[in-house]
Amino acid sequence: MSARLYPVKIFPTSEEFNSKTLGMQWGWNHNPDPTKWSLAQRTGLFAFVYGEGGDQSAQMPETLTQRPFTYYSNSISAME
Repeated sequence: MSARLYPVKIFPTSEEFNSKTLGMQWGWNHNPDPTKWSLAQRTGLFAFVYGEGGDQSAQMPETLTQRPFTYYSNSISAME
């Protein structure tokens, strides 16, 4: 059975991080390690999970980006 796709009528414009999953506007640069980030650690916050020893952000391969959305329209022009 194939997945059903539905057109998005309203693009997301913000994120409250109150869900168990990230919204569709978020994207990883690769398949992230689920042990290295959390939406459940603190309600309403996204957290990268570091090991002992302070800030290790320079050593983490995870990169989370927010995708820009836009509406596309079609047009037809006639020129002589």
